Amino acid sequence: SSQSIGFPNTVLNTAVADALQELGDALEAEPGEDREAAARRVIAKAYREHQRIVFNGNNYSAEWREEAARRGLPCFESAVEAIPALLDSKNIALFQRHKVLSENECRSRYGIMLENYTTVVLIEAETMLEMAKKGILPACTKYLGRLCRDVDSLAAAGIGCSSPREKAEELAALTDGISLAIDSLAEGLARTNACRDSAGKAQLAREMASKLMPQLRSLCDRAEHLVPSDIWPFPSYADLLYTQ
Repeated sequence: SSQSIGFPNTVLNTAVADALQELGDALEAEPGEDREAAARRVIAKAYREHQRIVFNGNNYSAEWREEAARRGLPCFESAVEAIPALLDSKNIALFQRHKVLSENECRSRYGIMLENYTTVVLIEAETMLEMAKKGILPACTKYLGRLCRDVDSLAAAGIGCSSPREKAEELAALTDGISLAIDSLAEGLARTNACRDSAGKAQLAREMASKLMPQLRSLCDRAEHLVPSDIWPFPSYADLLYTQ
């Protein structure tokens, strides 16, 4: 969704041009002088042959994925799955037929798109690791220490308040979870950087972006609700929106 609309528009315009040429050739081949009747026959035939691709619902929904599978249509859920379609022989032939891209240009764009995807994910993963290791994890540990001191102080005073202990236990579990998630993301990052195959590297990057990074993000989000703002290392959305 972050890419320029230029190339998607190139693909769509080429596909539309190809379809219009096919319809035009079919219309020219129709016998008789009644062009309107001929056009209706051509359109009706095209609709019968291709109506399985028509879907008027939400193409981003689970409903469409199920319907696409039922119709035998591809349904790519990530860029890593979609980009290799550029090398399908029928797609290369389409671009060549209209002199839009050569086969070498298709293969070049395939490599560039995979590299761009992987590079962005790697930058985001490195940044996330730095934020979690040097900011969030130390903040959680610091506040956990404060809570433990509060629990000890209350116990020494004979005050039976359970809230600090419960909060400390919850934050301790989150801190352990964040530490493990950091290790998992670091391992995933190392595996991705070590991979020398562009397609395999992009797939590893996708696994990080879809699994390891959301896991760490979820734990950090939960910790943010427990750690007070004077200890939390990053501004909240409220700070960004309302602080001068």
